[in-house]
Amino acid sequence: MKKTRLILTFILVVSLVCIFIIKYLWGQTPEKWDFGEETGEVIFGLCISYIAAFIFYIIDIWIPQNQEKKKRYNRLAVPLSRLLNHMKDQFIGLTNSKTKEELNFNDFEKELFIKNVESYDLMNDISSMYYMDLDRNATYGEYLEHHISRVNEYIEEIYKLPVNLEIEFVEILDDIKKSTYHEIMESMKRLGGFDGSAMVKGQKIGMQGVAISEPLYLYYENYLRLKNYMKTNRITLTIENL
Repeated sequence: MKKTRLILTFILVVSLVCIFIIKYLWGQTPEKWDFGEETGEVIFGLCISYIAAFIFYIIDIWIPQNQEKKKRYNRLAVPLSRLLNHMKDQFIGLTNSKTKEELNFNDFEKELFIKNVESYDLMNDISSMYYMDLDRNATYGEYLEHHISRVNEYIEEIYKLPVNLEIEFVEILDDIKKSTYHEIMESMKRLGGFDGSAMVKGQKIGMQGVAISEPLYLYYENYLRLKNYMKTNRITLTIENL
C-alpha cells in the first residue's frame, strides 16, 4: 500500500511538472513538429484529469482509510502492549538471575542468551512468581507456562476484535502462537506440568533449559518483529519499558 501511494504521488509530481512546462514554457513557443500543439493539449488534459482524480482519492479514500486505521490501532494498543509485556517477562525472567554479564534486552547476544537459558532446570529452579493458593513460589517452567497462556489469551482477544487486521500483522501473531517454543511447552504441560510431578511410564521426567533455548531465541525475534510493527504503524505502547 505504501509503495502504491509513493507511485501515485510520483505521477502527481510528474503531472504538475508537465502542466508547468506545457502552459508556461511551451505556451509562447512556436511548434517544432506537426501537431505539437494538439499533443500538448492532450497531455495537459490528461495531467489535469489525473490531478482531479488524485484529489478525489485523497478525500474519498485516503483520509477515511487513515481515520479507520487510527481507530483500529487505538483498539489494538492495550492488548498488544499487554501481550508484549508477557513475552518480555519470559526473557527477563530467564536471563537476569543466572548471568553476571551485562545484557541489552533490545539486542540480546544470541550465544549469551542461549547459554543463560540452558543453565536452567525448569522443573526445580524457583522463580519469583508466588502462588497464593499453594503457598509456594512457582518453578521456572510454571512461570513460563503462565506467561505463555496469557500471551495466547491476548492473541485470541485480538482476533475477536471487530476490526480488519492486516496480513503482515496476523502472520506475526500466528508465528508467536504457533511457535516451536509454545509447542514444546504445551507438550510438557500435557504430560503433567512443571511442578516436578510429570511422569512417563511411571518415571518422573525433568526439563532442562536446553530444550527451549533455541526456540526461545526465535520467540524473542518475533517479539522484536511485533514491537517494530507497532512502532512502524505508530501504535501506542501503553506499558513503559517494553
